[in-house]
Amino acid sequence: MYSTCSSMAKLEFCGMAIRTRKKKNGSKFWEVYWKNPFTKRIQSKNFHDEQEAKNYNTDILYRLKRDKESFRPSVVAADAPPTHFQGLALRYLVERPMAQSTKETTLHHLESFYAILGNPEIVAVDKSMMKHFERELRKPREKTYTGPNGKKWTRTLEGAKQNTIKRKVGIVLAVLNWAVEEEYLPGHNLQGYKCAPGEDKKFVPPTPEELKRIRKAAPKHVDRAIYLAFNLGMRVGNSELFRVTWDRIDFDRRVATIPAAQKGKNQWRQVPIRKDVLPVLKQWKAEDDECGATHIVNYRGKPVASIKKAWDSTLEKAGITRKIRPYDLRHAFATYALEAGADPNALRKLMGHSSMAMIYKNYQHVLDKQKEAVVNGLPSI
Repeated sequence: MYSTCSSMAKLEFCGMAIRTRKKKNGSKFWEVYWKNPFTKRIQSKNFHDEQEAKNYNTDILYRLKRDKESFRPSVVAADAPPTHFQGLALRYLVERPMAQSTKETTLHHLESFYAILGNPEIVAVDKSMMKHFERELRKPREKTYTGPNGKKWTRTLEGAKQNTIKRKVGIVLAVLNWAVEEEYLPGHNLQGYKCAPGEDKKFVPPTPEELKRIRKAAPKHVDRAIYLAFNLGMRVGNSELFRVTWDRIDFDRRVATIPAAQKGKNQWRQVPIRKDVLPVLKQWKAEDDECGATHIVNYRGKPVASIKKAWDSTLEKAGITRKIRPYDLRHAFATYALEAGADPNALRKLMGHSSMAMIYKNYQHVLDKQKEAVVNGLPSI
């Protein structure tokens, strides 16, 4: 069963979940169910497609957290355009087609808007409000952490970078522009509003020496994540890496079939496995056969949902002080492949990008070096 809670004991708190069910004829369907916060009754909706169920599940979770009024019986029956921004954002997420990963990212960025500005009326969202939003995002903020022993400590986090600010402002604009296109609004106060452009990112991937130090200090499941992400270019997380199971590895053909992140039409892609990587995978497979683990990245035989805490402690243990994220392993795959002379379009396909735009945007500095090498490689006449 797919659930937004970590256990059934927490079901009462979050008030929702997804479960797989079967009809008498054996066909399978997915049921999203939740407790209405007003009637206290369990409501549900069935889907024949798992992804549609997960998308709807995300919408319900958002409403339970941010828009409980939408569950009030009198409100549910009405179809009047929302007057406040949260209601409009909810309608945008529900009605506008988008990948599940995009929807979750949008929800994450909107949390910053609500934390700073609350739930303003749509007519009150103007340019001065957005300038205030940008200023607040740039400010350092305090964050409190709680350890396993209950001890709390506070860290000062730096303000958001301009690229992040531009992304958050862009989402607010996207909601309002969509509402105008769908004729929910006659117009809005942010027409022509532009956020200052962010700086182009130049990724500095972990060096081979750093990766060796990190792997040496890493627990088993983190080590596997590092090795796979670096050698196969997968996205680290539930969108790709943590979903890979042993039946996706073809040892005879030396090919890994990767379940692609839900960002485009392709549901999977195939990546060749280097000859020196194959024996490592075979050894892991033998180990996992003994404990019955089906996912390659697993912790004591169980699938892994996140390596963030383990990653941070591993970097500390390895003596790595500069910021390196798990996602930078994927950037390392791309950077070193391009530096070795890989065809950019072939790399695009291996990484699961639908166009060359991301390659040009993120790795132009590497491609520029390639151009220089081509010119310098010409003979003198």
